[in-house]
Amino acid sequence: MPESLPPRESWDTRLEASFCAKCRKQFVPIRIHCSKCRGRTDRVFLEGKGKLKTFTVLWVTPEGFTPPLVLGICELESGLRVLGEVSDYRQKDSLALDEPVQVTEKDQKYFIRLERADQA
Repeated sequence: MPESLPPRESWDTRLEASFCAKCRKQFVPIRIHCSKCRGRTDRVFLEGKGKLKTFTVLWVTPEGFTPPLVLGICELESGLRVLGEVSDYRQKDSLALDEPVQVTEKDQKYFIRLERADQA
């Protein structure tokens, strides 16, 4: 079972998820009931590290977003997949599949940050 409560200093690098003890399935975003077995879920925290699996660039965006909007799906080390906004859209021309990323959450939105050495 994933860790239930992270150290306070690492809260910004972990994601809140749901875990079903009955069927051992995890969910992001959190939910009260498991969609597989309908059992109650517990809240857990996962590391936000993963790999970029796919991405797209939106030039025509929904109201409230400024183009270009880069959306990506990353697979966390736990196996979960998360859809989020690639936080540095200026890197859109050099994105690569299976690139290491860090996923964070703010106001129920997921942000994907590239883990590149040249960004220091």
